[in-house]
Amino acid sequence: MALREINLVPPEVVARRFVFRHLNLWAGCLAGALLLVAGFFVHQSRVVSAGSVSQDSFRATTAKLNAKIDEIGRLKKEVEGIARDQSAMDEISGKQSYSRILLKLSAVLNAGTWLSQIAVDAGSEEDSPLRMKLTGYAISNKVLGDFMNRLSADPTFGEVVLKFSREGQTGDPNREGDATIEVVLFHVECSISDG
Repeated sequence: MALREINLVPPEVVARRFVFRHLNLWAGCLAGALLLVAGFFVHQSRVVSAGSVSQDSFRATTAKLNAKIDEIGRLKKEVEGIARDQSAMDEISGKQSYSRILLKLSAVLNAGTWLSQIAVDAGSEEDSPLRMKLTGYAISNKVLGDFMNRLSADPTFGEVVLKFSREGQTGDPNREGDATIEVVLFHVECSISDG
């Protein structure tokens, strides 16, 4: 004897469930497709807006660079004018300007040497060379020796003489309060050549 299933649910209910299942399936597929299209649209709009922002920022950067180039050109012309004026003043005075001397002195200074006083004496006679007196401090005798060697090696400075050097203390600029550091105080004199 064969067993057969008997459906006790009325056929209208079965048909309605079949229709609802299909409607839910197709509604879900339609909603998924709409979400994909909306996501693609949002992604494309962000990519396009990012591209336009980068073009705007590129234009702004280009404008800034052009402004900087113009400013550099203006400053270059100004420096050339100052150099012409300086050369004219050098021809008139026959001596080096103090700005050039200080520029060469700053190139000679090493990282462990600080100057607290610079004095330039023109001398009483017209042909006498300029004399410069430097007072300051260094973090060690070795650093002071390096500064002296560099000063002597520069052709602008001649007759470099260390008048005195002694150990001492000075205020530490990196710390607050009354903190001091051990330094070597010095006084150097030298002549300044015209060339």
